[in-house]
This record gives sequence, C-alpha cells and structure tokens, in this order.
Amino acid sequence: MAVVCLPFDRGVLSTPTNLGWFLAIWLSLVSVMRLPREPWRVAVLAAAGSCVVFSTPLAPINLPLWLLRGVRGSVRGDRRELSFALVLIAALAGVVLFTHGMGSTASVTILGMGAVRITFRSWANLASFRLATLVLPSTTPVVAGQPQMILTAHLPLAYLVASLVTVGLRASLAQPPPSTGDCRPLFGVPGGDARPRTRRGSRRPAARTRAKRIDARGDRASGAGWSPSFVSPPFQDLHWARYAPSIERTLRDRCPVQLTVPMNPPFAPLRIAWGALHPEKPVPPERIVRTVTPEAPFEQSFTSGCDRLTEVDLYLGTLTSSAPQALALTILDGTASIASATLAPTDPGTSGWQSFCFPPIDEAAGRRLTLVLHATSADRNARVVVFGGRSGEASLRHGCAA
Repeated sequence: MAVVCLPFDRGVLSTPTNLGWFLAIWLSLVSVMRLPREPWRVAVLAAAGSCVVFSTPLAPINLPLWLLRGVRGSVRGDRRELSFALVLIAALAGVVLFTHGMGSTASVTILGMGAVRITFRSWANLASFRLATLVLPSTTPVVAGQPQMILTAHLPLAYLVASLVTVGLRASLAQPPPSTGDCRPLFGVPGGDARPRTRRGSRRPAARTRAKRIDARGDRASGAGWSPSFVSPPFQDLHWARYAPSIERTLRDRCPVQLTVPMNPPFAPLRIAWGALHPEKPVPPERIVRTVTPEAPFEQSFTSGCDRLTEVDLYLGTLTSSAPQALALTILDGTASIASATLAPTDPGTSGWQSFCFPPIDEAAGRRLTLVLHATSADRNARVVVFGGRSGEASLRHGCAA
C-alpha cells in the first residue's frame, strides 16, 4: 500500500497493476516454501496467498504446485500442507467462478491457430494432447488433427490416455528408493539404532513397532521426492572472461562465422552463427601432422567452397613453455599473397581450433588457394603443432562472410 501511494507520476511501481507482478513472485515463493509448524501462521499465509490470488493474473501458473502440495499432504497425513493447498485452490476456483473464466470469453490470436476462443475445455484439451503425445505417435487419431479442433473438440480418448500417463508418473514417484543400508540420518542418529532401550538393555516391542512405523514413513517421504537432502549441482566455472573478446569480435566483424561458447546449463550453450563452415565435416584431429617453428612454416592447399572467404581455421596445439608470441597466416593465389592474418595463441598448453580472420576475398568459390602458417618468436625453440588425419592432411575448415 505504501508503494501504491507514492507521489510518482509514472507507472513504475506506483500502480496496482504493476504491483501485481511482484505479488506473483511472492506467491510463487510461498507455493514452494516449507510451511511453519504453528497452525495460526499457516492460516495467515493461506489468507495472504488468497488475497494475492485475487490480485494478480499470474496466480494460475502456481496451480500445479498447489496440487502437488495437496497430494503430498494427503499421502503423508499432513493437515497443514493439505489445508494450505486447498485454500489456495479454492481461491483460484472462486476467481474463475466470479470472473466467468478470467476473461476467457474473448477470442485471442495464437500463432498457427488464428483467432480462437480460450475456455476451460481448451486448456484441458491442450494439456491432454501434450500428455498423450508422450506415449503415442503424432499420426494416431488421438493426437492428430487441426490445431483449432484440438482446442474445441471433445477428446475423450485423449483424456483417458492423459489420465493414465499422469497416474503412471505418480505411481513411479511413489516407489521407494533402493535400500542403502540401515543408516537413516533424517529419522535417527546416522549409523546408530533409533530404537530405545530399556534399563536392562532389552528392546521393547512397542518401541520396535514405533521405529518400523517411522522407517516406513521415511521411505514414503523419500519416494515422493521431498527429502530435505535434495542438492542442486553447482554451476561450473566456464571461464567466461576468456570467451568475451571472441564474442565481441564475432558480433563486430562477423568472424569467426560460427562461435559456440559453453554456458550453464551445459546443454544450452551460446551459439553465434553468421554462415556455414566448409567442409561440414573437416578432417578429424587424430594426430600431429606437422610442427611449426620460426624457421619451419606449414603449407597446405585447399579449395574454397564459398564466395567472400574471410576465415580459415586450423586445429593447433601449443606448449606452455614454448608457445610462440604470434602466428601469422598468409593466403596465396598461386604465388601472389591475397590475404593475411595474425593471431596470438590463446590458452598455451592446450589444443583446439584457432580462427584466422581477414578481409573478405571476393569470388573465392572454387578457387584453389594455399595457406602458409608462420610462427613468430625470438625463441628458436618456440613451436606449435598442427593436428590432422592419419593420411597427413591437416584439420582445416574455412568460412565466408554473409
């Protein structure tokens, strides 16, 4: 309320509409937090969550979390979890009831579907369609058809398949994990015996029964995936500072024409592509085919596969103690030099693709060119190795400006 009442003439935080987005963030955090033990505190959180459900249009995205809380509370017999979830679900149901579908009577335009009318049935159809495609091919009558028909038609078979998929996923989560021994650090002393003893050292039957009941409850909690020992793997240091100059050069000069930067998570790297590399499958770097020193350059011919040749890549390796100060690449057409590039070896002591960029060479497609690689260093022992295939041909690829 204090933020809304700020004397500010622009809509940043001082409007109820904009404040609703920040309330949605709070609602998402409350939906996954560990509830307090006191019932009155749970009631306060549920009341506050209901008010936020009435205040932000992003509340429905938390419905799966509330359903999961309700299932968890029902399985574990936790009244706090179950009551909290039911209150928030009831609040959302009230919003849908009093607003007649949260404004779903209006038609909206969806890419590939045109103007469609979003209703509760359309959401159910779309969810059932997505779940059915997990187990059925797209050519079956259950999941085939026009997009608009998927949103408006009656799909009883798709509902059945989606229900079976949901039940199967829930049953797989309910299976207890394999036993790892008698150590249960969450429900007793690690490595010890949680069952109480009598003064004479004998175990009482009632205590043994109670211990088994606790162990069974622990298995159910672990099988449901709600163990407090869940640990998310940390992000790895991928040396972003090393790639930053390459990214700036690629965005500025469009060279190299393709750049892949590892990022977290590892399956989603940063890729910059201005064009294609030729050949698509270069010679694999299986062995060292040549050693380049200040007195012994490397030379190899290749045929350009595209116009406006602007980049040549070689798979090179350097030693930390004998890395040259710079590498100079020259492109020859016959005996005439038509392009040149200079590059300082990066990451001495490692091997990898090194990109030499130069001004575009027009009408380069189909031309037979020769590259010459020189190592520049005051130390005569400085060297760089060229990798290539078993036939002795170097691993080489080239790219052209778009």
